[in-house]
Amino acid sequence: MRPDLSDTRRKHPGTRASEFPAGFAPPIDLSCVEGGVVPIDEDAVRSDLRAHGYSYVDDVGESFDLRTGFGFLGEPVPQYLGEYVRDVRPDPAISDDVITPYNRSEVLPHTEWFEFPDVPPRYVVLHAVVAASSGGETTLADGYGYLATFSAEDRAELARRSYRWRSQVTLESEGIHQEASAPILTAVDGRPVLRFSSLFMECADDFSKNFVAAGREYFRRTRVAIPIGSGGALVWDNWRMLHARNAFTDRRRHLRRVIIGAA
Repeated sequence: MRPDLSDTRRKHPGTRASEFPAGFAPPIDLSCVEGGVVPIDEDAVRSDLRAHGYSYVDDVGESFDLRTGFGFLGEPVPQYLGEYVRDVRPDPAISDDVITPYNRSEVLPHTEWFEFPDVPPRYVVLHAVVAASSGGETTLADGYGYLATFSAEDRAELARRSYRWRSQVTLESEGIHQEASAPILTAVDGRPVLRFSSLFMECADDFSKNFVAAGREYFRRTRVAIPIGSGGALVWDNWRMLHARNAFTDRRRHLRRVIIGAA
Protein backbone atom coordinates (compact mmCIF):
# COMPACT_ATOMS: atom_id res chain seq x y z
CA MET A 1 0.00 0.00 0.00
CA ARG A 2 1.31 3.46 -0.86
CA PRO A 3 2.27 5.81 1.97
CA ASP A 4 -0.42 8.11 3.33
CA LEU A 5 0.14 11.70 2.26
CA SER A 6 -0.66 12.82 5.78
CA ASP A 7 2.82 11.52 6.68
CA THR A 8 4.99 14.50 5.72
CA ARG A 9 8.34 13.19 6.91
CA ARG A 10 9.68 12.79 3.36
CA LYS A 11 7.98 15.85 1.92
CA HIS A 12 9.70 19.06 0.94
CA PRO A 13 8.72 21.77 3.46
CA GLY A 14 7.26 23.95 0.72
CA THR A 15 4.81 21.31 -0.55
CA ARG A 16 1.33 20.93 0.91
CA ALA A 17 -0.17 17.45 1.15
CA SER A 18 -3.44 18.76 -0.30
CA GLU A 19 -1.69 19.46 -3.61
CA PHE A 20 -1.27 15.75 -4.32
CA PRO A 21 -3.92 13.08 -4.99
CA ALA A 22 -4.74 10.24 -2.65
CA GLY A 23 -2.50 7.26 -3.31
CA PHE A 24 0.31 9.41 -4.69
CA ALA A 25 3.82 8.37 -3.67
CA PRO A 26 5.01 11.38 -1.61
CA PRO A 27 7.73 13.66 -3.02
CA ILE A 28 11.31 12.97 -2.01
CA ASP A 29 12.56 15.49 0.53
CA LEU A 30 15.57 17.43 -0.74
CA SER A 31 17.79 19.78 1.25
CA CYS A 32 20.26 22.28 -0.19
CA VAL A 33 23.85 21.61 0.81
CA GLU A 34 26.85 23.90 0.80
CA GLY A 35 27.25 25.59 -2.57
CA GLY A 36 23.52 25.42 -3.35
CA VAL A 37 23.73 21.91 -4.82
CA VAL A 38 20.52 19.96 -4.41
CA PRO A 39 21.27 16.22 -4.12
CA ILE A 40 18.87 13.53 -5.25
CA ASP A 41 18.24 10.64 -2.89
CA GLU A 42 19.08 7.91 -5.40
CA ASP A 43 18.00 5.08 -3.11
CA ALA A 44 14.61 6.71 -2.52
CA VAL A 45 14.07 7.19 -6.25
CA ARG A 46 14.93 3.55 -6.96
CA SER A 47 12.67 2.41 -4.13
CA ASP A 48 9.75 4.44 -5.48
CA LEU A 49 10.30 3.10 -8.99
CA ARG A 50 10.26 -0.48 -7.75
CA ALA A 51 7.20 0.01 -5.55
CA HIS A 52 5.07 2.37 -7.63
CA GLY A 53 6.65 2.65 -11.09
CA TYR A 54 7.36 6.37 -10.65
CA SER A 55 9.04 8.87 -8.33
CA TYR A 56 8.56 12.60 -7.84
CA VAL A 57 11.44 14.79 -6.68
CA ASP A 58 10.00 17.94 -5.22
CA ASP A 59 12.56 20.60 -6.15
CA VAL A 60 15.79 20.04 -8.04
CA GLY A 61 15.89 23.69 -9.11
CA GLU A 62 15.12 25.33 -12.44
CA SER A 63 18.75 25.11 -13.66
CA PHE A 64 19.10 21.39 -12.85
CA ASP A 65 21.40 19.47 -15.25
CA LEU A 66 18.72 17.15 -16.54
CA ARG A 67 20.99 15.20 -18.87
CA THR A 68 23.23 13.94 -16.06
CA GLY A 69 21.08 14.37 -12.96
CA PHE A 70 19.38 10.99 -13.26
CA GLY A 71 22.42 9.21 -14.68
CA PHE A 72 22.37 6.76 -11.78
CA LEU A 73 19.41 5.11 -13.56
CA GLY A 74 21.21 4.62 -16.89
CA GLU A 75 22.50 6.44 -19.95
CA PRO A 76 20.42 9.18 -21.60
CA VAL A 77 19.16 8.29 -25.08
CA PRO A 78 19.27 10.78 -28.00
CA GLN A 79 15.78 11.92 -28.97
CA TYR A 80 14.19 12.70 -32.33
CA LEU A 81 16.74 15.22 -33.62
CA GLY A 82 19.70 13.86 -31.67
CA GLU A 83 19.09 16.11 -28.67
CA TYR A 84 19.39 14.62 -25.19
CA VAL A 85 17.11 17.19 -23.55
CA ARG A 86 13.90 17.98 -25.42
CA ASP A 87 11.64 20.94 -24.67
CA VAL A 88 7.94 20.25 -24.26
CA ARG A 89 5.97 23.48 -24.49
CA PRO A 90 2.97 24.83 -26.43
CA ASP A 91 3.73 25.64 -30.06
CA PRO A 92 1.55 28.58 -31.23
CA ALA A 93 1.51 27.04 -34.72
CA ILE A 94 -0.29 23.90 -33.49
CA SER A 95 -4.03 24.10 -32.83
CA ASP A 96 -5.28 22.93 -29.45
CA ASP A 97 -7.75 20.74 -31.37
CA VAL A 98 -4.86 18.38 -32.18
CA ILE A 99 -3.80 15.76 -29.64
CA THR A 100 -0.09 16.32 -29.09
CA PRO A 101 2.29 17.21 -26.23
CA TYR A 102 3.22 20.38 -28.15
CA ASN A 103 0.05 22.34 -27.48
CA ARG A 104 -2.35 22.66 -24.52
CA SER A 105 -4.62 19.72 -25.29
CA GLU A 106 -5.25 16.61 -23.26
CA VAL A 107 -2.80 13.87 -24.23
CA LEU A 108 -4.14 10.31 -24.32
CA PRO A 109 -2.50 7.30 -22.63
CA HIS A 110 0.62 5.84 -24.22
CA THR A 111 4.12 4.63 -23.54
CA GLU A 112 7.16 6.38 -24.99
CA TRP A 113 9.14 5.35 -28.08
CA PHE A 114 6.67 2.69 -29.28
CA GLU A 115 7.35 3.64 -32.92
CA PHE A 116 11.00 2.55 -32.84
CA PRO A 117 12.04 -1.06 -33.54
CA ASP A 118 14.55 -1.32 -30.70
CA VAL A 119 13.75 -1.86 -27.02
CA PRO A 120 12.03 1.30 -25.73
CA PRO A 121 13.94 3.40 -23.19
CA ARG A 122 13.53 2.29 -19.60
CA TYR A 123 12.77 5.64 -17.94
CA VAL A 124 11.25 9.00 -18.84
CA VAL A 125 12.09 12.13 -16.84
CA LEU A 126 10.07 15.36 -16.99
CA HIS A 127 11.45 18.49 -15.33
CA ALA A 128 9.28 21.60 -14.99
CA VAL A 129 11.03 24.85 -15.83
CA VAL A 130 7.68 26.66 -15.59
CA ALA A 131 4.63 24.81 -14.28
CA ALA A 132 1.17 25.61 -15.62
CA SER A 133 -0.89 27.85 -13.35
CA SER A 134 -3.55 25.12 -13.37
CA GLY A 135 -4.06 21.82 -15.15
CA GLY A 136 -1.38 20.11 -17.22
CA GLU A 137 -0.83 17.33 -14.68
CA THR A 138 0.97 14.22 -15.85
CA THR A 139 -1.32 11.23 -15.36
CA LEU A 140 0.00 7.71 -14.77
CA ALA A 141 -1.43 4.21 -14.48
CA ASP A 142 0.29 0.89 -13.85
CA GLY A 143 0.53 -1.02 -17.13
CA TYR A 144 1.60 -4.16 -15.29
CA GLY A 145 -1.68 -3.97 -13.42
CA TYR A 146 -3.44 -3.81 -16.78
CA LEU A 147 -1.50 -6.83 -18.06
CA ALA A 148 -2.58 -8.74 -14.97
CA THR A 149 -6.21 -8.50 -16.16
CA PHE A 150 -5.36 -10.74 -19.15
CA SER A 151 -5.26 -14.52 -19.15
CA ALA A 152 -1.95 -16.28 -19.75
CA GLU A 153 -3.20 -17.18 -23.24
CA ASP A 154 -3.99 -13.56 -24.09
CA ARG A 155 -0.64 -12.37 -22.74
CA ALA A 156 1.00 -14.91 -25.03
CA GLU A 157 -0.94 -13.38 -27.93
CA LEU A 158 0.25 -9.89 -26.95
CA ALA A 159 3.79 -11.21 -27.28
CA ARG A 160 3.17 -13.17 -30.48
CA ARG A 161 1.24 -10.75 -32.70
CA SER A 162 3.15 -7.91 -34.34
CA TYR A 163 1.57 -4.53 -35.10
CA ARG A 164 2.55 -1.35 -36.93
CA TRP A 165 3.35 1.72 -34.85
CA ARG A 166 3.99 5.24 -36.15
CA SER A 167 5.09 8.57 -34.75
CA GLN A 168 2.60 11.35 -34.10
CA VAL A 169 1.78 13.49 -37.11
CA THR A 170 2.79 16.79 -35.47
CA LEU A 171 6.42 15.63 -35.55
CA GLU A 172 6.38 15.73 -39.34
CA SER A 173 6.99 19.49 -39.20
CA GLU A 174 10.42 18.59 -37.80
CA GLY A 175 11.02 16.06 -40.57
CA ILE A 176 10.30 13.13 -38.26
CA HIS A 177 8.32 10.19 -39.61
CA GLN A 178 9.08 6.97 -37.78
CA GLU A 179 7.41 3.57 -38.16
CA ALA A 180 8.12 0.12 -36.78
CA SER A 181 6.57 -3.32 -36.45
CA ALA A 182 6.68 -4.83 -32.97
CA PRO A 183 4.57 -6.88 -30.55
CA ILE A 184 2.69 -5.14 -27.76
CA LEU A 185 4.56 -7.17 -25.17
CA THR A 186 8.24 -8.11 -25.18
CA ALA A 187 10.71 -8.85 -22.39
CA VAL A 188 14.24 -7.91 -21.35
CA ASP A 189 15.96 -10.27 -18.90
CA GLY A 190 12.56 -11.61 -17.91
CA ARG A 191 11.03 -8.17 -17.27
CA PRO A 192 7.93 -7.29 -19.34
CA VAL A 193 8.22 -4.35 -21.76
CA LEU A 194 4.80 -2.93 -22.64
CA ARG A 195 4.03 -0.82 -25.71
CA PHE A 196 0.79 1.17 -25.76
CA SER A 197 -0.66 3.96 -27.89
CA SER A 198 -4.21 5.28 -27.90
CA LEU A 199 -3.83 6.69 -31.42
CA PHE A 200 -0.71 5.55 -33.25
CA MET A 201 -0.89 1.77 -33.14
CA GLU A 202 -2.45 0.21 -36.23
CA CYS A 203 -5.31 -1.83 -34.77
CA ALA A 204 -5.58 -4.44 -37.50
CA ASP A 205 -7.83 -6.91 -35.66
CA ASP A 206 -10.43 -7.10 -32.92
CA PHE A 207 -7.81 -8.30 -30.45
CA SER A 208 -5.76 -5.09 -30.77
CA LYS A 209 -8.86 -2.86 -30.86
CA ASN A 210 -10.10 -4.41 -27.63
CA PHE A 211 -6.63 -4.10 -26.08
CA VAL A 212 -6.54 -0.34 -26.71
CA ALA A 213 -10.15 0.28 -25.71
CA ALA A 214 -9.83 -1.71 -22.48
CA GLY A 215 -6.47 -0.06 -21.78
CA ARG A 216 -7.96 3.41 -22.05
CA GLU A 217 -10.79 2.43 -19.70
CA TYR A 218 -8.32 0.89 -17.23
CA PHE A 219 -6.30 4.12 -17.39
CA ARG A 220 -9.38 6.24 -16.76
CA ARG A 221 -10.27 4.20 -13.66
CA THR A 222 -6.83 3.87 -12.08
CA ARG A 223 -4.78 6.92 -13.10
CA VAL A 224 -3.19 9.33 -10.66
CA ALA A 225 -2.72 12.98 -11.65
CA ILE A 226 0.64 14.40 -10.65
CA PRO A 227 1.30 18.15 -10.78
CA ILE A 228 4.97 18.81 -11.53
CA GLY A 229 5.77 22.06 -9.75
CA SER A 230 8.34 24.50 -11.13
CA GLY A 231 11.75 23.01 -10.41
CA GLY A 232 10.28 19.57 -9.72
CA ALA A 233 11.04 16.37 -11.63
CA LEU A 234 8.96 13.26 -12.28
CA VAL A 235 10.56 9.99 -13.42
CA TRP A 236 8.70 6.82 -14.33
CA ASP A 237 9.35 3.31 -15.62
CA ASN A 238 8.45 3.44 -19.31
CA TRP A 239 8.38 -0.36 -19.60
CA ARG A 240 5.65 -0.47 -16.97
CA MET A 241 3.64 2.76 -16.78
CA LEU A 242 1.10 4.30 -19.13
CA HIS A 243 1.17 8.09 -19.11
CA ALA A 244 -0.94 10.96 -20.39
CA ARG A 245 -1.56 14.64 -19.63
CA ASN A 246 -4.47 16.79 -18.55
CA ALA A 247 -5.34 19.81 -20.66
CA PHE A 248 -4.27 23.30 -19.55
CA THR A 249 -4.51 26.93 -20.71
CA ASP A 250 -1.26 28.54 -19.52
CA ARG A 251 1.03 29.02 -22.54
CA ARG A 252 4.01 29.63 -20.24
CA ARG A 253 4.14 25.95 -19.28
CA HIS A 254 7.60 24.60 -20.11
CA LEU A 255 8.84 21.10 -19.38
CA ARG A 256 12.08 19.42 -20.40
CA ARG A 257 12.31 15.70 -21.16
CA VAL A 258 15.09 13.15 -20.93
CA ILE A 259 14.72 9.47 -21.78
CA ILE A 260 17.03 6.90 -20.23
CA GLY A 261 18.01 3.50 -21.62
CA ALA A 262 18.25 0.31 -19.61
CA ALA A 263 21.24 0.36 -17.25
